[in-house]
Amino acid sequence: MPRRSLWKGSFVDAFLYELKNQKDRLANKKVWSRRSSILPEFLNSTVRIYNGKHFVRCKVTEEKVGHKFGEFALTRKRRPMGATKGAPKAIEDGNLSSQLTNISLWLVVVDGVVSLERMAFFHV
Repeated sequence: MPRRSLWKGSFVDAFLYELKNQKDRLANKKVWSRRSSILPEFLNSTVRIYNGKHFVRCKVTEEKVGHKFGEFALTRKRRPMGATKGAPKAIEDGNLSSQLTNISLWLVVVDGVVSLERMAFFHV
């Protein structure tokens, strides 16, 4: 991603620029400006950054100076790969249909012999 020109300097919203010398007013301040750069004057203060739904608390450390506020308030929920959206469907298997929730295949190694076994997990 192209960087902003050096002759322009880093972008900071006007209300944050006014607060840069007043650390007591910046403490626990709500910030809607995700595009603003973090200045060295904001060091060791805690701000709340808006992610579109909630305010995420963020402590400004030395490593965060020069980055944008929006980098530290994620806007999307993290969902593990392969996670299902709903509950697993019960598999019709005679009288166990209401209790059977998952069938998986396992590679089992016994004394150097590899075998494929089918295991069923039951909901207790």
